[in-house]
Amino acid sequence: PQQSSLGPRSSAGGSSCSRRTPGVPGIGLSRWSRRWRAAGRERAEKLHREKWAGCTIEPPTVKWPADKGYACFLSHYKAEAGSDARYLRDLLQRMLGCPVFLDSSDLTDLRALFTDGVHRSDVLVLLATKQLLTRPWCFLELWEAVKKQIPIVIMAVRGKGWDIDEACALLQNIESELPARNPGALEELFRVIENTSLPEITKALQEVLRAAEVHAVAWTPHGTDNQVLASALDLADRMAELTSRT
Repeated sequence: PQQSSLGPRSSAGGSSCSRRTPGVPGIGLSRWSRRWRAAGRERAEKLHREKWAGCTIEPPTVKWPADKGYACFLSHYKAEAGSDARYLRDLLQRMLGCPVFLDSSDLTDLRALFTDGVHRSDVLVLLATKQLLTRPWCFLELWEAVKKQIPIVIMAVRGKGWDIDEACALLQNIESELPARNPGALEELFRVIENTSLPEITKALQEVLRAAEVHAVAWTPHGTDNQVLASALDLADRMAELTSRT
């Protein structure tokens, strides 16, 4: 019988994991699988962008009286919620008629996130995902808001693994947990907080997060237009409550 062009079958009757792709020397199927998955993710992202670009949502609008410059600061972990943050910013700016701060990847001085972003925002919105607090600058943005008594809203991104108990457990055991989950992050924290006690910071953050979780809202970026709009309206309502704009 004619042998498959992919090579011989394994003794168990399945495909040999060491096969090479025809015509492409040196590239195994596992590598192509990774490429296919990456291409799939890129296509899903492209479709989501096109969906949003063609969205016919006409949100209710109101003029948000930004006292400091920005209605809110969107704190997020780019790898888990980068595109979600961009879509939310665009929708909020249309709704509120006011700038929303979203940090740029080309910032040369990350400390400017505090002076030019957090300090000039009426509210800090945490786009809450599983690994958010393992990122040193997300941790520090939250701490900066607490120090400046800026109201905080937790907006859990659906399907991205946020769990308040896990987040507080990370904070409670940060000196052992953080190096395992994000090597180098703890050293970055110490460089910025300098003489401030890390246990005191994490205790304060746990208290703030527990309180904010009671009134947390959810972001459903991949839902229907009505679900997306409802998420943004819930956030705007909560921001108004916290800043006495109701």
